[in-house]
Amino acid sequence: MIYITTSNGVLSYDHQADKCTMLVSPAESQGFFGLDFHQSSGTIIAACRRNLRFTFRQKKHGSDVMLYRIDPSDGTARELGPVYKVFDVHQIAIHGDTVFLTDTTLNRVHVFDLASRRTTGMLNIGPRRKDINHVNAVLVRDGELLVGLNNRGEKDSEVLSIPLDLALSPPRGKVDILKLGRIRAMRGVVHSHDLEPYENGLIGCASHDGFVFRMETSEPFIRTEGWVRGLAETPEGLWVGTSRIATRAERHKGELDGRIMLFSHGEAEPRKTVPLEGAGQICDLISV
Repeated sequence: MIYITTSNGVLSYDHQADKCTMLVSPAESQGFFGLDFHQSSGTIIAACRRNLRFTFRQKKHGSDVMLYRIDPSDGTARELGPVYKVFDVHQIAIHGDTVFLTDTTLNRVHVFDLASRRTTGMLNIGPRRKDINHVNAVLVRDGELLVGLNNRGEKDSEVLSIPLDLALSPPRGKVDILKLGRIRAMRGVVHSHDLEPYENGLIGCASHDGFVFRMETSEPFIRTEGWVRGLAETPEGLWVGTSRIATRAERHKGELDGRIMLFSHGEAEPRKTVPLEGAGQICDLISV
């Protein structure tokens, strides 16, 4: 089953039955973004932008997050609880009971504990709480937390690597994590999204330029049309999300369609295309 977050809700796609279902689409949502699998509960956690306790001058970004828990056994979705002061959440990553949530507007990553339902720390990227690096992707891999730095398209995208022990228990105070990690540039890649494992390596999307690239070399290996965002590896191949390039206001309208495409391993042309009518902009994918 493929689960898809979009600006209008969370959908599931049953590959065998060729059936797509909207699982949750609350009226107060400002869009669903990151999602990941929570191993101990066997459920999927999805992040929804909401204005709950706090407000921010850029209301279109959302000031808080409502986490949702989705049960793959029956497709039911329910509110898990709020995470406050997460401005403009993008991708999330789960390790044990810890959720790492990107806070793009304030250039940081929240460290949230599912057991206690509280934020336990912050990973501040740079000295200023301003959208400088456009922190929009996270992945736990090989004892590290990888953080995608989109850099607002003003320079090549980068990946910040932080030791996982440090990420799980970040130092208190205004500590710049950039000084404690290491940076790798993605040469020739701008406007990136996603950090995903694929074929024993890592891949991401150059969203505006319409291609999927390998992190190790920055080499594009899939090109398509539209805004490319959302990746999920399956035994059959790689699922890729695409949407029409749209303004922020247009992304939440019912007439904006998206699609997911399956590319067989080693193939540059899609094996299957699934239209998602009225889904809005595709944000993230996961295969469960």
